[in-house]
Amino acid sequence: MNNKTLKSPGKLGLYIHIPFCKNKCPYCDFTSYTGKEALQEAYIESVLKEAAKYREETRTVDSIFIGGGTPSCIKSGLIKKLADGLAEIFHISSDLEFTSEANPNSFSKEKALEFRSAGINRMSFGLQTANAALLKKIGRIHTKEDFLCAVNNALSAGITNINADLMYSLPWQTAEEVKETIDFLRDLPLNHVSAYALKIEEGTPFYRSFEKGEFDLPDEDLDREMFYMIADDLTSRGFSRYEISNFAKEGYECRHNLKYWELEDYIGLGVSAHSFYRGERFSNLDSLESYIRDPLHAEITREKEPDLLFEELMLSLRIKKGLRLSIFKEDAQKPIKRLMENGLAKIRNDRLILTDHGMDLENSIIVLLSDFI
Repeated sequence: MNNKTLKSPGKLGLYIHIPFCKNKCPYCDFTSYTGKEALQEAYIESVLKEAAKYREETRTVDSIFIGGGTPSCIKSGLIKKLADGLAEIFHISSDLEFTSEANPNSFSKEKALEFRSAGINRMSFGLQTANAALLKKIGRIHTKEDFLCAVNNALSAGITNINADLMYSLPWQTAEEVKETIDFLRDLPLNHVSAYALKIEEGTPFYRSFEKGEFDLPDEDLDREMFYMIADDLTSRGFSRYEISNFAKEGYECRHNLKYWELEDYIGLGVSAHSFYRGERFSNLDSLESYIRDPLHAEITREKEPDLLFEELMLSLRIKKGLRLSIFKEDAQKPIKRLMENGLAKIRNDRLILTDHGMDLENSIIVLLSDFI
């Protein structure tokens, strides 16, 4: 089997990284900068110069995702300039999913109207938690009232596809505080919720504090209790867990993120952006000034022959669609049968699908199955 030709080329996704922030959260290890507002316009111009390298690409773009950083903190008019420039370079689908992240406290009525006029039809707001004290402890500068206002501003502007990002297993967090967040979200008009456990990333202020013993994280039992409090409430309200950490109402799964998990092509534009394009993975440098100076030579790493079979194993098991059985060697039958007998997996439509319990053990299952592809 040729592991470089898993799929025929389909529609493209675009990811655009906006690295500007008003303040940097102490747990964040994404490439972002504060105090660089004067560079915003030059940065958008550089992103469009990089995008122009792909002008000969004939495939249709059916998803755009603007992430950060904080896309909602950049100056008025720049998101529209970015969107118009991309539309001039690429073939844009008539049913484009166009997502932008936003901080709840920087998404005013005017910003919402500007984003909608740029074609954005899906917003992703980082709530993280509805508990005011915990928001301050994790360095967030918004309140739950800001979040509610941001959602209403999006709706008023005609953006009705809305995601809330939640975090759990936070330092100092209790199950009662998770319930507070669940109760807050219950009556809001959301179509999608992402729920991620905090990961302490090396090099962040949180990492240094954790190493010094300044706080502890919830243990594994409490971590799972918190997650299933969120998951059970969402599924009771018509959401489906279509990926390990993502829940959506029917028809509102994030098309762009599914490209990552299903090994479909996407182009990353901007500082530190990653791409998977024509069977290769590559990423851009993370120096803002260097990127602006020479966006046409921003690429720094290229993995010419990624192990696409292993990546398919790792990524497909994250989603409810599951993994095609044809990826496996003949001797995989025994470990697969054992997973099924232990309630960790099932087979449907010639695909191996992890159960909820199996998703909890996904890393171990990947290790188990990796010898059989």
